[in-house]
Amino acid sequence: MRRPDSDRASSQRSTPRAGRGTQGIGEGTARAAAEAGAASICITGRDVARGRDVADSLGVPACFIPADLADADATARIVEQATAAKADGIIVTIADFDVLSGPIRAAVDGGIPVITINSGTIAQSQSLGALLHVGQPE
Repeated sequence: MRRPDSDRASSQRSTPRAGRGTQGIGEGTARAAAEAGAASICITGRDVARGRDVADSLGVPACFIPADLADADATARIVEQATAAKADGIIVTIADFDVLSGPIRAAVDGGIPVITINSGTIAQSQSLGALLHVGQPE
């Protein structure tokens, strides 16, 4: 998904990251990004077979990174990698605010739009500079 103010050519798009892209909100978000014209998508999850099946079915170049997003340190590393790669967007849970706040803030400070989903609160998401939080009240 492209930032509206971006002047990079579409062939230079980086890869949006969708957390837990093998089911539920993550999978739905990955599919919506593909339908909206994302150049490529990278999803994560615990189930390798399911992850590869979803990635293969998106209709755009996609990768699957096996990771247990219940492990906040693993999630933080994925956000850091996406930030270093200058992803066009990151979708992530706030499973552990203390562990993830630094990497999420760094992404936002680097100009990368972030949407938080599932875990965390609207207030936490807003404090990190995320565009939006999608999830149930905690």
